Amino acid sequence: LPISKTELEERIIYAMKLNEQGEYQWAEEKKIVLEQTPFVRLREVTKLDNNNYALHFVHRDLKNSPLEDIYEIMDESGNILWNQPFNLRNYNSGLISYFQVNDLASGVNLLCHNEDNDQTKILHLALDGNVTETDVSNYSYANNQSYKFITYNNNYYILYQDNSGLIFSKLNSIFEPINTFIVPFNHSGSYINLYPYNNEFYFVDSDHKVICKISDSGSLLWSINLNTDYNHLNSGITPNGDLFVLGKDNNSVDYF
Repeated sequence: LPISKTELEERIIYAMKLNEQGEYQWAEEKKIVLEQTPFVRLREVTKLDNNNYALHFVHRDLKNSPLEDIYEIMDESGNILWNQPFNLRNYNSGLISYFQVNDLASGVNLLCHNEDNDQTKILHLALDGNVTETDVSNYSYANNQSYKFITYNNNYYILYQDNSGLIFSKLNSIFEPINTFIVPFNHSGSYINLYPYNNEFYFVDSDHKVICKISDSGSLLWSINLNTDYNHLNSGITPNGDLFVLGKDNNSVDYF
């Protein structure tokens, strides 16, 4: 679902759906009109299980003003479902959103930390626009730096750092940890790619060029230190579960 050109002080954004061949799937571009001016930027598009899309926009009035996180839901035909976008700062000015993840049933979840009272909450934005809160402050992942938060096989998974090292935790539908283990490589950078496939998980440390594959129970299946020729490591996963890596300054693609 590419989002294309903007106009009118960058508050009107156009969307168009393409197929794998790059062919237009809608008769015309869909217009998304936002109230904030100037300069609204699309940060993320998340495809939900029911073929709707969660659109995450960010906005800042002035250079040093607070950043606004704005959310909207679009269906597969390009229709906007909410009459008004959800503005996180208007909802609660103390909340900062760290991750957006597909809900197990419908809608979208936001993992948020409250700067005013040091609480961590997960906000559920339902397709009908209702918002519910779950306090997760007592769980270890709430109080440490997180890298990834995903849904897979009717569970949530979160990857975070604590004093023990890099932690991967499986959560149930109400975000309680039900299986937690230490990922067996050191990490001190800022970014890790995580890819689930067939009840196993690839971890790609882009800074230190390490790949490992781990089972759902936490067993290490294999680990590889990549060639130092890689630069600005990029990675992805094919439909049949092969991991591929490439670098911006490297013409080759390696599969695992």
